[in-house]
Amino acid sequence: MPSVTFAKPFKFSPNGIDIVDHAPGKHDVSDRCAQAAKEAGVLAPPVRAATKPKAPRPRSAPETAAIPAAPETK
Repeated sequence: MPSVTFAKPFKFSPNGIDIVDHAPGKHDVSDRCAQAAKEAGVLAPPVRAATKPKAPRPRSAPETAAIPAAPETK
C-alpha cells in the first residue's frame, strides 16, 4: 500500500458502493486509490529532501598536459 499526501479532500470508492473520505494529509491507501488521486490531481507535490552541497573536486592536471617520456634504454 503506497503512502500518499493529499492536498485536498478526496472521496474514493474501493468497491463501487462504499465511499471513503480522505482528509488532506498523509494516508496509506490502495494502489488503485493512489492512481485515482493522481489522475484527479489532488496529491500534494513530492517534497525533496534537502541535499548537502557537494565538496569541490580536487583539481588534477589536464589530460592534455605533457607527460615526461621514459628514459631511453641502451
